[in-house]
Amino acid sequence: MFLVCLLHVESICHHTDILKREQEHLERDAVNEIAEVDEKVTAFRIRGNEIRKQQDQIHKELAALDSQQGQLLNQLKKINPDVARGWEWLKENQGSFEKEVFGPPMLTCSVNNPRYSDLVQSVLQADDFMCFTAQTRADHKKLSNQFYKDMGLSVTIRTCFASYDSFRRPMEKAALNDLCLDGYVVDYLEGPDTVLAMLCAEKKLHASAVALADLSDAQFERIQQGEKINQFAAGKQLYRITRRREYGPGAVSTRVSQVPKGRFWTDQPVDAAEKAELLGKLEVLKNDIIEMKPHYRELQEQLNQLKARRQEALEKSVCY
Repeated sequence: MFLVCLLHVESICHHTDILKREQEHLERDAVNEIAEVDEKVTAFRIRGNEIRKQQDQIHKELAALDSQQGQLLNQLKKINPDVARGWEWLKENQGSFEKEVFGPPMLTCSVNNPRYSDLVQSVLQADDFMCFTAQTRADHKKLSNQFYKDMGLSVTIRTCFASYDSFRRPMEKAALNDLCLDGYVVDYLEGPDTVLAMLCAEKKLHASAVALADLSDAQFERIQQGEKINQFAAGKQLYRITRRREYGPGAVSTRVSQVPKGRFWTDQPVDAAEKAELLGKLEVLKNDIIEMKPHYRELQEQLNQLKARRQEALEKSVCY
């Protein structure tokens, strides 16, 4: 009788072990299935967050298109992406320098009279619009390390120690007008004094004149003989006079070129093509969200059902 009971107990234990192993196997399968579906749900959630971030960025770019500064920045990104990257970094890290470091004159300066915009821009080169301006040697070195070494950018960095007031006009305005010239280039530029000083030091904008009207030969001769103005833009012509005093008063040459259409500092309408492109991208992202939603809901519901079934199975397993 004792032997029969013992065999019966062993049979029950063996049966219980089998049930436990089956339960463990089912538990592993349930956990794996839940993890697999949960991974898919997480991937949808991450993708949704990425799309929302992209949508936010596009909305910011659309808003920027409606401002002149935003239009210029978008233009800069197309013309010189490296300068645009440098400018965006500088805006976020301005406080790490000894003195303020200034961004490209294209963005920091403007022409106060649009009629003179082409004339003003004709005396400048591409680097003059795109350069950065530091005020100390230490800041120049720090910015160089950041832009060239750390970020690998191809940009121009200049340093200006002189004050804007130190650049004196070679002639009074009345005398300049007597030569049929309207004013000096800096008279039509607005911007930070340090940037204007840098442009004066590099391009002598305080000594370069402009005039809306074309000059006659006699007017040009008067300017050339006066020896005060060596660069000026009048009407549609840009004049650069070179004097070699070591060879005598007659050693004078003049280079004349056409005043090109200025690329910057102009009131430009919103780029319709760019705006349409941004709106198109926004529509694609919107459709992506619409398509994702039912799949996401389906996976979420499947995940909830799997978790519920697993919980039910766990509660039943307590009996064993």
